[in-house]
Amino acid sequence: TSHNAKHTVSVFWNNPSETFVDISTSSAGKSTKWMSESGVFDLFIFPGPTPLATFSQYAEVTGTTPLPPMFSLAYHQCRWNYRDE
Repeated sequence: TSHNAKHTVSVFWNNPSETFVDISTSSAGKSTKWMSESGVFDLFIFPGPTPLATFSQYAEVTGTTPLPPMFSLAYHQCRWNYRDE
């Protein structure tokens, strides 16, 4: 994600294999080198312009997490939380 006061841009590198990202800094600025061991990758660029917009664009691609069922949000009692005989 790249962000400044006026714009936000995000990149999603989708590759199931091992990937290395090398980030270097020089007098010209920062640069990155992305290296995947194998496989075909999908590159998604989310242009923003706000952080909320980039998250919404990412959620459109990957989907959102469903809410848990109501019964799972109830009181949870572990065997370590109470004293038995």
